[in-house]
Amino acid sequence: MKIRKSTIEKIQYIIIAISLVALAGIMVNFANVLTIAIPNSNKMLISLIMYFLAATIGIIGLPYIYVNNLIFDKDMPKCKFNIKYSCVFVFIIILVIIITGQKYELLHNFIIAFAEEVLFRYIILNLFLKKFSKWKSYLIGSLIFAVVLHLNGDFIINFITKFPAGIILCYLTEKHGIQDSIFVHWSYNTLVSLFIL
Repeated sequence: MKIRKSTIEKIQYIIIAISLVALAGIMVNFANVLTIAIPNSNKMLISLIMYFLAATIGIIGLPYIYVNNLIFDKDMPKCKFNIKYSCVFVFIIILVIIITGQKYELLHNFIIAFAEEVLFRYIILNLFLKKFSKWKSYLIGSLIFAVVLHLNGDFIINFITKFPAGIILCYLTEKHGIQDSIFVHWSYNTLVSLFIL
């Protein structure tokens, strides 16, 4: 049985996406190890700095460089972004940080939301849109988001909650811009950290 070239390319793109998520996981774990290893009395600040560096380099920077240069030949589509909504969201985030007094946790949530949304709803989504239809791209990307990125959690809970969340975040990014998916992702993480944990 001969496999068509387009099918092989689609499988390659899925493998690339999973590899980018694995790279992100390695970078975050490396940051966690450094946080533990660096002697300092303010572990929350060190953790925040290390996670910021891991997100900038391993979750956003290297995946963007790889996909932009090797898949899109340095012509990756622009990210849909609304500056007016972004300013409103930043104001709300700052207000919540002031009200709760949990600056490190909520800034950490923002870094997570920002980095994961750029990786999944910009880099990986555009990667898939090159070979798949819009809804197949949403579904495959959301499946990787739910199952691969959140591998350390309960599979069923991740599938039930994060898979549909991934689809909704893809839709928000397409409809309004990536700032909406970042804000919704941050809001979800913040509600979980403030009220459930």
